[in-house]
Amino acid sequence: MHDGASPPNYLFEVTSVEESRQVLQALGLVAALLSRASDDAHLVQADAHLPAWAAQNCAFVLTGRSSFVQRMGRKLKALGIPSNRIAAKAYWAPGRKGLD
Repeated sequence: MHDGASPPNYLFEVTSVEESRQVLQALGLVAALLSRASDDAHLVQADAHLPAWAAQNCAFVLTGRSSFVQRMGRKLKALGIPSNRIAAKAYWAPGRKGLD
């Protein structure tokens, strides 16, 4: 789905920005990191990335905490992104185990 003309964009919701930067550096990845806030206020920052990415002919892979995946999916659909460009898999939610 990625055309290879430009590097893919990554956005990660993380608990520790510093630790995550170290891991990404070791993997050779460049990504935007959002420090998780207990009230989800950081998600407004995530929303800000979506319009520019939606304007590109790219696919979106959403994974992680269920509320994050759901929110980003709704925002992408509101931007007119067709469902065949969105893959989503929530793998955890507060207070829940084994979402699979």
